Amino acid sequence: MKILFIYILSFLSLSQSLMLTSTNLYNINELFKHYQLHKAEFNDDVYDFLDQHFGIDRESHADNHGHSDNENLPFKECQFHTHNHNLALPNLNFDFKLIFKHYKPELNVAYIKHFDSAELSKILQPPRMI
Repeated sequence: MKILFIYILSFLSLSQSLMLTSTNLYNINELFKHYQLHKAEFNDDVYDFLDQHFGIDRESHADNHGHSDNENLPFKECQFHTHNHNLALPNLNFDFKLIFKHYKPELNVAYIKHFDSAELSKILQPPRMI
């Protein structure tokens, strides 16, 4: 489950960085059909096709050929959404003074015998010199 979640987050991150949207994924088929049309009519290779539709020659290609399919191709729109969040705080100066107070703990030590056992008192005796 953890691996699946990692793969889903990785795919979402990759798709957002490449600006893949659901509309672009839906129109990918149109891109392949339009490439087949260009290959059949104009004998264009992939590089020429991409240059005519997404590169420097896109304005001249749109003026000369005027395909109605050019508007349906994916990756035509450029959507950059930026959000800039600023947080302005006033200049706050805090002066912290360290105050040391001498603490003298009370010594309240007393031994209380909680149990009394005759067997333990016989066993636990200091060694005797005989």
